[in-house]
Amino acid sequence: NAAIFANSNGTETPDGSYVADNIARNVNASNMSYGFAGTSTSGTITLGPNDFQGTAGAYNPGAIKIIFANAKSDNRAINPCMSVDQRNAGATVVTNGAFGPDQWKLTSSSSATLSIAQTQTAMGDCAYSVRATVLSTLVPTNQYFVLSQIIAANTVQDFNWGYSNAKPVILAFCIKISATLPYTGSGSLTDNTGANSWIFNYTIFSGAPNGEQCFSYRIPSYYAPPTTGAAFVINFDLGTQSGAKSSTLNTWTPGALYGSTTASDFVSQPNGTTLDISAVRLSPGVEDDGWIAPTYAQALQGARQFYQTSFPPGTKPAQNAGATGQQCVGNPIANGQPALTIPFGQPMIVAPTITTFNPSAANANWRDTTASADVAASVPAASISQNGFTIQSGGPVTTVNDLLCIHWTADGGI
Repeated sequence: NAAIFANSNGTETPDGSYVADNIARNVNASNMSYGFAGTSTSGTITLGPNDFQGTAGAYNPGAIKIIFANAKSDNRAINPCMSVDQRNAGATVVTNGAFGPDQWKLTSSSSATLSIAQTQTAMGDCAYSVRATVLSTLVPTNQYFVLSQIIAANTVQDFNWGYSNAKPVILAFCIKISATLPYTGSGSLTDNTGANSWIFNYTIFSGAPNGEQCFSYRIPSYYAPPTTGAAFVINFDLGTQSGAKSSTLNTWTPGALYGSTTASDFVSQPNGTTLDISAVRLSPGVEDDGWIAPTYAQALQGARQFYQTSFPPGTKPAQNAGATGQQCVGNPIANGQPALTIPFGQPMIVAPTITTFNPSAANANWRDTTASADVAASVPAASISQNGFTIQSGGPVTTVNDLLCIHWTADGGI
Protein backbone atom coordinates (compact mmCIF):
# COMPACT_ATOMS: atom_id res chain seq x y z
CA ASN A 1 0.00 0.00 0.00
CA ALA A 2 3.01 2.31 -0.15
CA ALA A 3 4.43 3.81 -3.30
CA ILE A 4 8.05 4.85 -2.78
CA PHE A 5 9.92 7.09 -5.16
CA ALA A 6 12.65 9.69 -5.28
CA ASN A 7 11.73 13.33 -4.96
CA SER A 8 14.45 15.90 -5.46
CA ASN A 9 13.16 18.33 -2.86
CA GLY A 10 11.03 16.21 -0.57
CA THR A 11 8.13 18.68 -0.52
CA GLU A 12 4.49 17.78 -0.11
CA THR A 13 2.53 17.60 -3.36
CA PRO A 14 -0.96 19.00 -3.97
CA ASP A 15 -2.47 15.51 -4.04
CA GLY A 16 -1.80 15.12 -0.31
CA SER A 17 1.12 12.74 -0.67
CA TYR A 18 2.90 12.03 2.58
CA VAL A 19 6.47 13.25 2.68
CA ALA A 20 8.78 11.20 4.88
CA ASP A 21 12.12 12.57 5.97
CA ASN A 22 13.40 9.27 7.31
CA ILE A 23 10.55 7.07 8.26
CA ALA A 24 10.62 3.52 9.58
CA ARG A 25 7.67 1.69 8.03
CA ASN A 26 6.85 -1.98 7.83
CA VAL A 27 6.49 -2.67 4.11
CA ASN A 28 6.72 -6.47 4.20
CA ALA A 29 10.18 -6.36 2.72
CA SER A 30 13.34 -8.07 3.86
CA ASN A 31 16.98 -7.40 3.14
CA MET A 32 16.30 -5.04 0.26
CA SER A 33 18.28 -1.91 -0.56
CA TYR A 34 17.12 0.93 -2.74
CA GLY A 35 19.27 3.67 -4.20
CA PHE A 36 17.72 6.84 -5.56
CA ALA A 37 19.19 8.28 -8.72
CA GLY A 38 19.57 12.01 -8.84
CA THR A 39 19.78 12.51 -5.09
CA SER A 40 22.75 13.48 -2.95
CA THR A 41 22.72 10.12 -1.24
CA SER A 42 26.07 8.48 -0.65
CA GLY A 43 24.79 5.56 1.38
CA THR A 44 21.79 3.28 0.92
CA ILE A 45 18.30 3.10 2.32
CA THR A 46 17.60 -0.38 3.71
CA LEU A 47 14.11 -1.80 4.08
CA GLY A 48 13.82 -4.56 6.63
CA PRO A 49 10.87 -6.43 8.12
CA ASN A 50 10.40 -3.83 10.84
CA ASP A 51 11.99 -0.71 9.53
CA PHE A 52 12.56 1.76 6.78
CA GLN A 53 15.56 3.62 7.94
CA GLY A 54 18.86 4.84 6.69
CA THR A 55 22.08 2.92 7.12
CA ALA A 56 25.00 4.59 8.81
CA GLY A 57 26.52 7.24 6.62
CA ALA A 58 25.39 10.37 4.86
CA TYR A 59 22.29 10.43 2.69
CA ASN A 60 19.46 12.72 1.74
CA PRO A 61 16.34 11.64 3.68
CA GLY A 62 14.30 14.47 2.16
CA ALA A 63 14.54 12.77 -1.22
CA ILE A 64 12.18 10.01 -0.14
CA LYS A 65 8.43 10.17 -0.43
CA ILE A 66 5.92 7.59 0.76
CA ILE A 67 2.34 7.79 -0.46
CA PHE A 68 -0.20 6.00 1.74
CA ALA A 69 -3.45 5.60 -0.13
CA ASN A 70 -5.22 4.18 2.94
CA ALA A 71 -4.18 6.70 5.59
CA LYS A 72 -6.70 6.56 8.43
CA SER A 73 -7.57 7.58 11.97
CA ASP A 74 -7.66 4.24 13.76
CA ASN A 75 -5.33 4.90 16.64
CA ARG A 76 -5.92 3.42 20.10
CA ALA A 77 -3.16 5.45 21.78
CA ILE A 78 -4.60 8.45 23.62
CA ASN A 79 -3.11 11.90 22.99
CA PRO A 80 -0.66 10.62 20.37
CA CYS A 81 0.60 14.10 19.46
CA MET A 82 1.12 15.13 23.11
CA SER A 83 -0.99 18.22 22.42
CA VAL A 84 -3.22 17.80 25.50
CA ASP A 85 -1.62 18.51 28.89
CA GLN A 86 -4.53 19.22 31.23
CA ARG A 87 -2.65 18.37 34.44
CA ASN A 88 0.49 20.44 33.85
CA ALA A 89 -0.07 23.01 31.07
CA GLY A 90 3.48 22.38 29.91
CA ALA A 91 5.09 22.36 33.37
CA THR A 92 7.93 19.92 34.07
CA VAL A 93 7.16 16.60 35.76
CA VAL A 94 9.71 14.63 37.82
CA THR A 95 7.54 12.62 40.25
CA ASN A 96 7.24 8.86 39.99
CA GLY A 97 3.77 7.85 38.81
CA ALA A 98 2.86 11.35 37.62
CA PHE A 99 1.43 12.11 34.20
CA GLY A 100 3.07 14.45 31.72
CA PRO A 101 0.91 15.12 28.68
CA ASP A 102 -2.42 13.37 29.19
CA GLN A 103 -2.15 9.59 29.65
CA TRP A 104 1.66 9.55 29.38
CA LYS A 105 2.98 8.45 32.76
CA LEU A 106 6.50 8.68 34.15
CA THR A 107 8.01 5.82 36.12
CA SER A 108 11.05 7.26 37.88
CA SER A 109 13.28 5.93 40.64
CA SER A 110 14.75 9.40 41.23
CA SER A 111 13.21 12.81 40.71
CA ALA A 112 16.74 14.25 40.47
CA THR A 113 17.64 12.14 37.41
CA LEU A 114 15.00 12.75 34.74
CA SER A 115 12.17 15.11 33.86
CA ILE A 116 9.43 15.05 31.23
CA ALA A 117 7.37 17.91 29.83
CA GLN A 118 5.23 18.84 26.86
CA THR A 119 7.22 20.73 24.24
CA GLN A 120 6.37 22.50 20.99
CA THR A 121 8.57 20.22 18.91
CA ALA A 122 6.84 19.20 15.68
CA MET A 123 7.26 15.61 14.49
CA GLY A 124 5.30 13.18 12.35
CA ASP A 125 2.43 15.59 11.52
CA CYS A 126 2.17 16.57 15.21
CA ALA A 127 2.81 20.08 16.56
CA TYR A 128 3.85 18.88 20.05
CA SER A 129 6.03 16.20 21.62
CA VAL A 130 6.85 14.97 25.09
CA ARG A 131 10.44 15.78 26.02
CA ALA A 132 12.54 13.75 28.45
CA THR A 133 15.60 15.56 29.83
CA VAL A 134 18.55 14.10 31.71
CA LEU A 135 18.98 16.10 34.91
CA SER A 136 21.76 14.04 36.49
CA THR A 137 23.42 11.31 34.46
CA LEU A 138 23.07 7.83 35.95
CA VAL A 139 23.95 4.24 35.09
CA PRO A 140 20.81 2.36 36.22
CA THR A 141 21.69 -0.65 38.35
CA ASN A 142 18.43 -1.14 40.23
CA GLN A 143 16.46 1.82 38.92
CA TYR A 144 13.57 2.30 36.51
CA PHE A 145 12.93 5.25 34.18
CA VAL A 146 10.09 4.62 31.74
CA LEU A 147 7.54 6.68 29.81
CA SER A 148 4.39 4.65 29.30
CA GLN A 149 0.71 4.64 28.39
CA ILE A 150 -1.88 2.08 29.42
CA ILE A 151 -4.24 1.11 26.58
CA ALA A 152 -7.79 0.52 27.79
CA ALA A 153 -9.30 -2.90 27.12
CA ASN A 154 -12.61 -1.53 25.85
CA THR A 155 -10.78 0.16 22.95
CA VAL A 156 -9.14 -2.97 21.53
CA GLN A 157 -11.85 -5.62 21.48
CA ASP A 158 -11.98 -5.47 17.68
CA PHE A 159 -8.38 -6.74 17.58
CA ASN A 160 -10.01 -10.15 18.19
CA TRP A 161 -6.99 -11.42 20.07
CA GLY A 162 -7.61 -14.89 21.44
CA TYR A 163 -9.66 -15.87 18.37
CA SER A 164 -8.80 -17.43 15.02
CA ASN A 165 -9.40 -14.12 13.22
CA ALA A 166 -7.02 -12.13 15.48
CA LYS A 167 -5.41 -9.11 13.86
CA PRO A 168 -1.79 -8.02 14.18
CA VAL A 169 -1.23 -4.45 15.32
CA ILE A 170 1.05 -1.68 14.17
CA LEU A 171 3.02 0.22 16.81
CA ALA A 172 4.52 3.44 15.42
CA PHE A 173 6.14 6.62 16.72
CA CYS A 174 8.51 9.47 15.84
CA ILE A 175 11.53 10.31 17.96
CA LYS A 176 14.57 12.57 18.09
CA ILE A 177 17.49 12.96 20.47
CA SER A 178 20.14 15.59 21.12
CA ALA A 179 22.79 12.91 21.78
CA THR A 180 25.63 11.87 19.49
CA LEU A 181 24.32 9.78 16.61
CA PRO A 182 23.81 6.98 15.85
CA TYR A 183 21.81 6.27 18.98
CA THR A 184 19.90 3.06 19.74
CA GLY A 185 17.02 3.12 22.19
CA SER A 186 14.29 0.63 22.97
CA GLY A 187 10.82 0.03 24.32
CA SER A 188 8.12 -2.58 24.57
CA LEU A 189 4.47 -3.47 24.38
CA THR A 190 3.43 -5.47 27.44
CA ASP A 191 0.20 -7.27 28.24
CA ASN A 192 -2.09 -6.16 31.05
CA THR A 193 -0.56 -8.50 33.63
CA GLY A 194 3.08 -8.06 32.65
CA ALA A 195 3.31 -11.76 31.82
CA ASN A 196 4.74 -11.15 28.34
CA SER A 197 6.43 -8.32 26.46
CA TRP A 198 7.24 -7.52 22.83
CA ILE A 199 10.54 -5.63 22.77
CA PHE A 200 11.78 -3.34 20.00
CA ASN A 201 14.94 -1.39 19.25
CA TYR A 202 15.11 1.84 17.27
CA THR A 203 18.25 3.46 15.88
CA ILE A 204 18.46 7.16 15.08
CA PHE A 205 21.11 7.80 12.43
CA SER A 206 22.88 11.00 11.52
CA GLY A 207 21.59 12.83 8.46
CA ALA A 208 17.88 12.91 9.27
CA PRO A 209 16.49 16.46 9.25
CA ASN A 210 16.56 17.86 12.79
CA GLY A 211 17.59 14.40 14.02
CA GLU A 212 14.02 13.12 13.71
CA GLN A 213 13.14 9.59 12.64
CA CYS A 214 9.88 7.65 12.65
CA PHE A 215 9.49 3.91 13.17
CA SER A 216 6.76 1.28 12.94
CA TYR A 217 6.55 -2.36 13.95
CA ARG A 218 4.07 -5.11 13.16
CA ILE A 219 3.22 -7.06 16.31
CA PRO A 220 1.40 -10.42 16.13
CA SER A 221 -1.41 -11.38 18.48
CA TYR A 222 -0.79 -13.84 21.28
CA TYR A 223 -3.34 -13.56 24.11
CA ALA A 224 -6.94 -12.61 24.82
CA PRO A 225 -7.06 -9.26 26.67
CA PRO A 226 -9.73 -8.56 29.28
CA THR A 227 -12.88 -6.65 28.40
CA THR A 228 -12.38 -3.97 31.10
CA GLY A 229 -9.45 -2.21 32.68
CA ALA A 230 -6.05 -2.32 30.99
CA ALA A 231 -5.19 -4.36 27.90
CA PHE A 232 -1.66 -3.27 26.98
CA VAL A 233 1.07 -0.88 28.04
CA ILE A 234 3.24 1.01 25.55
CA ASN A 235 6.67 1.59 27.13
CA PHE A 236 9.60 3.75 26.10
CA ASP A 237 12.62 2.61 28.13
CA LEU A 238 14.61 5.64 29.30
CA GLY A 239 16.93 3.56 31.49
CA THR A 240 16.13 0.45 33.52
CA GLN A 241 18.03 -2.24 35.37
CA SER A 242 19.15 -5.23 33.34
CA GLY A 243 16.60 -7.53 34.98
CA ALA A 244 13.81 -5.57 33.30
CA LYS A 245 15.29 -5.99 29.84
CA SER A 246 15.95 -8.74 27.30
CA SER A 247 18.15 -9.27 24.27
CA THR A 248 15.25 -11.02 22.51
CA LEU A 249 13.65 -8.61 20.04
CA ASN A 250 10.51 -8.55 17.90
CA THR A 251 8.77 -11.52 19.52
CA TRP A 252 6.61 -12.05 22.60
CA THR A 253 8.91 -12.80 25.54
CA PRO A 254 7.91 -13.89 29.08
CA GLY A 255 8.11 -11.22 31.75
CA ALA A 256 7.31 -7.56 32.37
CA LEU A 257 10.16 -6.11 30.29
CA TYR A 258 10.66 -2.48 29.36
CA GLY A 259 13.44 -2.56 26.80
CA SER A 260 16.48 -4.18 25.27
CA THR A 261 19.90 -5.06 26.70
CA THR A 262 21.42 -4.08 23.34
CA ALA A 263 20.14 -0.48 23.53
CA SER A 264 21.53 2.55 25.34
CA ASP A 265 20.13 3.92 28.60
CA PHE A 266 18.94 7.47 27.96
CA VAL A 267 19.59 8.50 31.58
CA SER A 268 23.27 7.63 31.05
CA GLN A 269 23.61 10.43 28.51
CA PRO A 270 25.22 13.73 29.59
CA ASN A 271 23.21 16.19 31.66
CA GLY A 272 20.85 18.26 29.52
CA THR A 273 20.42 15.62 26.80
CA THR A 274 16.85 15.61 25.48
CA LEU A 275 14.68 12.93 23.86
CA ASP A 276 11.45 13.95 22.10
CA ILE A 277 8.63 11.49 21.29
CA SER A 278 5.40 12.07 19.35
CA ALA A 279 3.02 10.62 16.76
CA VAL A 280 2.57 7.44 18.79
CA ARG A 281 0.13 4.97 17.27
CA LEU A 282 -1.28 1.55 18.09
CA SER A 283 -3.72 0.35 15.47
CA PRO A 284 -4.89 -2.92 13.91
CA GLY A 285 -3.36 -3.83 10.57
CA VAL A 286 -0.88 -6.00 8.74
CA GLU A 287 1.14 -3.01 7.52
CA ASP A 288 1.52 0.67 8.24
CA ASP A 289 -0.97 2.52 6.06
CA GLY A 290 -0.04 5.91 7.49
CA TRP A 291 -2.34 7.98 9.64
CA ILE A 292 -4.28 11.19 10.01
CA ALA A 293 -3.11 13.10 13.07
CA PRO A 294 -5.96 14.19 15.37
CA THR A 295 -6.92 17.80 15.87
CA TYR A 296 -6.60 19.24 19.36
CA ALA A 297 -10.37 18.87 19.85
CA GLN A 298 -10.22 15.20 18.85
CA ALA A 299 -7.25 14.54 21.12
CA LEU A 300 -8.96 16.31 24.02
CA GLN A 301 -12.08 14.21 23.54
CA GLY A 302 -10.03 11.04 23.81
CA ALA A 303 -8.13 12.30 26.85
CA ARG A 304 -11.30 13.31 28.68
CA GLN A 305 -12.25 9.66 29.05
CA PHE A 306 -9.52 9.61 31.71
CA TYR A 307 -9.23 13.17 33.02
CA GLN A 308 -11.53 16.20 33.10
CA THR A 309 -11.25 19.57 34.76
CA SER A 310 -12.95 22.93 35.12
CA PHE A 311 -9.67 24.77 34.44
CA PRO A 312 -9.28 26.09 30.90
CA PRO A 313 -6.60 24.74 28.54
CA GLY A 314 -3.24 26.26 29.39
CA THR A 315 -3.95 26.59 33.11
CA LYS A 316 -2.41 24.07 35.51
CA PRO A 317 -4.93 23.01 38.17
CA ALA A 318 -4.05 24.70 41.44
CA GLN A 319 -5.59 26.49 44.39
CA ASN A 320 -5.97 30.26 44.01
CA ALA A 321 -5.54 30.00 40.22
CA GLY A 322 -8.30 32.44 39.24
CA ALA A 323 -11.94 32.46 38.26
CA THR A 324 -11.78 31.45 34.60
CA GLY A 325 -13.71 28.21 34.17
CA GLN A 326 -14.94 28.08 37.76
CA GLN A 327 -18.39 26.57 38.35
CA CYS A 328 -20.87 28.28 40.60
CA VAL A 329 -24.14 27.82 42.46
CA GLY A 330 -26.43 30.36 44.13
CA ASN A 331 -27.55 30.03 47.73
CA PRO A 332 -31.30 29.41 47.38
CA ILE A 333 -32.39 30.37 50.94
CA ALA A 334 -31.07 32.16 53.98
CA ASN A 335 -28.80 29.88 56.03
CA GLY A 336 -28.80 27.43 53.13
CA GLN A 337 -26.34 24.68 52.24
CA PRO A 338 -26.22 24.79 48.44
CA ALA A 339 -24.85 21.92 46.37
CA LEU A 340 -23.86 21.63 42.72
CA THR A 341 -24.18 18.51 40.59
CA ILE A 342 -21.66 18.50 37.74
CA PRO A 343 -22.26 16.19 34.77
CA PHE A 344 -19.21 15.21 32.74
CA GLY A 345 -19.13 16.38 29.16
CA GLN A 346 -18.57 12.75 28.20
CA PRO A 347 -18.59 9.60 30.34
CA MET A 348 -15.29 8.66 31.96
CA ILE A 349 -13.81 5.19 31.70
CA VAL A 350 -14.05 4.66 35.49
CA ALA A 351 -15.54 6.57 38.41
CA PRO A 352 -12.80 9.16 38.98
CA THR A 353 -11.10 10.71 41.98
CA ILE A 354 -12.41 14.25 42.53
CA THR A 355 -10.23 17.09 43.83
CA THR A 356 -11.59 20.59 44.53
CA PHE A 357 -9.77 23.94 44.36
CA ASN A 358 -10.70 27.33 45.74
CA PRO A 359 -10.42 29.82 42.86
CA SER A 360 -9.39 32.72 45.12
CA ALA A 361 -7.58 31.25 48.13
CA ALA A 362 -5.04 28.53 48.94
CA ASN A 363 -7.48 25.82 50.03
CA ALA A 364 -9.98 23.34 48.60
CA ASN A 365 -13.16 25.18 49.65
CA TRP A 366 -15.94 27.01 47.89
CA ARG A 367 -15.42 30.74 47.43
CA ASP A 368 -18.44 32.82 48.37
CA THR A 369 -17.78 35.51 45.80
CA THR A 370 -20.55 37.74 47.20
CA ALA A 371 -19.27 37.75 50.79
CA SER A 372 -15.56 37.30 49.88
CA ALA A 373 -15.42 34.35 52.25
CA ASP A 374 -14.71 30.64 52.06
CA VAL A 375 -17.25 27.85 52.63
CA ALA A 376 -16.28 24.23 53.29
CA ALA A 377 -16.71 21.88 50.32
CA SER A 378 -17.17 18.10 50.23
CA VAL A 379 -17.85 15.49 47.56
CA PRO A 380 -19.88 12.49 48.81
CA ALA A 381 -18.35 9.27 47.51
CA ALA A 382 -21.82 7.99 46.64
CA SER A 383 -22.28 10.90 44.24
CA ILE A 384 -19.24 10.04 42.07
CA SER A 385 -19.83 8.00 38.94
CA GLN A 386 -18.56 7.78 35.39
CA ASN A 387 -21.18 10.40 34.48
CA GLY A 388 -20.63 13.11 37.09
CA PHE A 389 -20.51 14.05 40.80
CA THR A 390 -21.92 16.47 43.39
CA ILE A 391 -20.09 19.10 45.46
CA GLN A 392 -21.83 20.01 48.71
CA SER A 393 -21.29 22.96 51.05
CA GLY A 394 -20.35 22.11 54.60
CA GLY A 395 -21.82 25.02 56.52
CA PRO A 396 -24.84 27.34 56.32
CA VAL A 397 -24.53 30.31 53.99
CA THR A 398 -26.25 33.20 55.70
CA THR A 399 -27.40 35.37 52.82
CA VAL A 400 -29.80 34.28 50.09
CA ASN A 401 -28.42 34.46 46.52
CA ASP A 402 -24.77 34.51 47.59
CA LEU A 403 -22.78 32.99 44.72
CA LEU A 404 -20.45 30.10 45.60
CA CYS A 405 -17.76 29.08 43.07
CA ILE A 406 -15.18 26.31 42.85
CA HIS A 407 -12.75 24.50 40.53
CA TRP A 408 -12.34 20.75 40.27
CA THR A 409 -10.47 17.90 38.59
CA ALA A 410 -11.72 14.37 37.91
CA ASP A 411 -8.89 11.85 37.53
CA GLY A 412 -9.80 8.45 36.13
CA GLY A 413 -6.40 7.63 34.64
CA ILE A 414 -5.71 3.92 34.47
